[in-house]
Amino acid sequence: MSDKIRHEGKVESIDGEHIAVRIIQRSACTSCKLAKSCLTSESKVKVVDVWTQETGRFYVGQDVMVEVTGKIGALAVVLGFVMPTILVIATVILTLFITAHVPALYVEEPANEAVAALLGLGVLVPYYIILYIMRGNIRRKVTFSIMPLC
Repeated sequence: MSDKIRHEGKVESIDGEHIAVRIIQRSACTSCKLAKSCLTSESKVKVVDVWTQETGRFYVGQDVMVEVTGKIGALAVVLGFVMPTILVIATVILTLFITAHVPALYVEEPANEAVAALLGLGVLVPYYIILYIMRGNIRRKVTFSIMPLC
């Protein structure tokens, strides 16, 4: 079984080493292992950023195939969905524990639940700021390859 996730699309724009490809969703997405958590399976049209030094081989409107390995797709799912969920749940549980058991930080119920909820959501702000700062490193790891279709 192939470890590649492939989507057909059309080149929407080319700018330097960046190619924007409009993905055309096919019903084959339903058989993909990552379809439930992959953003391309939620909508009929998505734009994927492909970074390549071979932009001269492509032109706007060209039919292409973009692919990514399943391992890289899984990394994207972990960074986009799994880690934020773990951070929120861990923060809420830790806050509830601390506000109930640490005398200096004690908060009456139900206010401690509100504090836990706000901190749980608030932990996402630095997480996504860190992801944004590290987007260059992530882009080098989560890369799509592109091939022209005949």
